[in-house]
Amino acid sequence: MLAGAEDQAATGALDLRGRAARERARRTRKARARGGTGPTVNVTDPDSRLMTHGAGGGSVQGYNAQVAVTDDHLILGVHVSQDANDTHCFAPTLNEAMVAATGLDLQIGTVLADAGYFTEENLTMPGPDRLIAPGKHRDLPTGTDPAPGPLPRDDSAKELMRHRLKTPGAAAIYKRRSATVETLIAHLKEHVGLRRFSRRGHPAVTAELNLAAAVINLRRMHTAALATT
Repeated sequence: MLAGAEDQAATGALDLRGRAARERARRTRKARARGGTGPTVNVTDPDSRLMTHGAGGGSVQGYNAQVAVTDDHLILGVHVSQDANDTHCFAPTLNEAMVAATGLDLQIGTVLADAGYFTEENLTMPGPDRLIAPGKHRDLPTGTDPAPGPLPRDDSAKELMRHRLKTPGAAAIYKRRSATVETLIAHLKEHVGLRRFSRRGHPAVTAELNLAAAVINLRRMHTAALATT
């Protein structure tokens, strides 16, 4: 096998692509052999990407929409990403929220985020204090401080966060996450009807999400104003 690979390399016939790329090429050849044109792309919205849809592992052509929500259910910032994974969405979403807070002459206290954002980079980047879960909400500890005294100084950022979320104070604060952002996301989907975007293209989809956020904020402020009169 090694001799055969060396011969292919010498003649320039060695396929240096990864396994996934080779498999895509194989499927394309089979499709063309059957009279097809190869892999299908989204011709109406080339900016969109395949995203995981639901707990069943299905997929949908779309975008990854992120919202930053205050404790009183106002949307402080939004971010539309082409990444199927949330890992790289934390920084731009937090930046949008910080810009909005600065414009309102406010400060962000503690940022709460779920396990999809649990990386060393997101834990250590500059910005406000944050609690990022290392696992699902149901997996978080509910007991007391696992070790007396201050947090260890020589552990990684991930280990420090795991230690911190075992303390009663941090665990109590983190419980607010599901009562804030999850509630508002459900409101966006069920009451506003934003289960799919009407427009096409990344800039247009971002504008549509900003419009939906503005509508929610105006409604909440209007309701609050009526309650005080």
